[in-house]
Amino acid sequence: MIVLGLSLVSSVLWGLSDFLGGVAARRTRVLRATALSYVAATVVLLGAALVVPGTFSQAALSTGVVAGVATMVGFLTFYAAFAAGSMGVVSAEVAVLQSVVPVAVAVTVGGEQLAPTGWLGVALAVGAGVLLGLGGEEGRGRISRTALTFGAVSGVSFGVAVVSLDAAPSQAGVLPATVEAVVGLVLLGALVLASARSRRVAAAVAVLDGDGAGSGGRATGLALGSGVVLGLANALLLLALARGALAVVAVVIALYPIGTVVLARFVLHERLHPRQTVGIGIALVACGLLALS
Repeated sequence: MIVLGLSLVSSVLWGLSDFLGGVAARRTRVLRATALSYVAATVVLLGAALVVPGTFSQAALSTGVVAGVATMVGFLTFYAAFAAGSMGVVSAEVAVLQSVVPVAVAVTVGGEQLAPTGWLGVALAVGAGVLLGLGGEEGRGRISRTALTFGAVSGVSFGVAVVSLDAAPSQAGVLPATVEAVVGLVLLGALVLASARSRRVAAAVAVLDGDGAGSGGRATGLALGSGVVLGLANALLLLALARGALAVVAVVIALYPIGTVVLARFVLHERLHPRQTVGIGIALVACGLLALS
């Protein structure tokens, strides 16, 4: 129950963080929104590392570095997908892939057994991905291939990050997540500097913004708020992974689109095509079945 509680709270916080970060990415450059979010998340996790007991080791460092690189790629493409398409569709697509990757690793490498309900969940997840990829009518859940591609890269990257954090020593506390945030922040800082000095890098980074960044607005506050919530979510995720099975924790965490979808529907008034609504529902059912397996 402790593992389930930690996973569910982390999932809710992830959903809120994704919504705040997604809105920020629509109002400013994706790279800027991601960097600001990472600054806040790093501060939170550094504070958590001082409070939560943990033993530093080479394994804690290496798993954190791998997770840091994967998560940075995941967030850049995640916010890019949000900037280019519907939050509800993108978050569901990312969640499906994010849960399938750790389950596949847990079964094939870790030797964890998957019950029949788990395999049903995998099949439903694939079907949900197909439904999410089907375009809706103009202005009604229509989503570009660019958004779907960015979403696919993001989902796989987040899945790899979860697998890496799960491999961290249980006595490391939140140190691997802290290393993850610091590594991501350093890489993002280097990318910001490179884009400022090189037109080619700037042009490559601009691809993430799709049709162009928004006018700004409250983007800074939203991005920083997203990072604060993200830092808390990642700390709880690592604590859950240290106590529970990878396959179960990963798919419970992947229920976070519920919060993102609800907020996007009622705050941003996003409209979805009926088949995509069904796809989101199937994706969430698939995550639930995987959790029960």
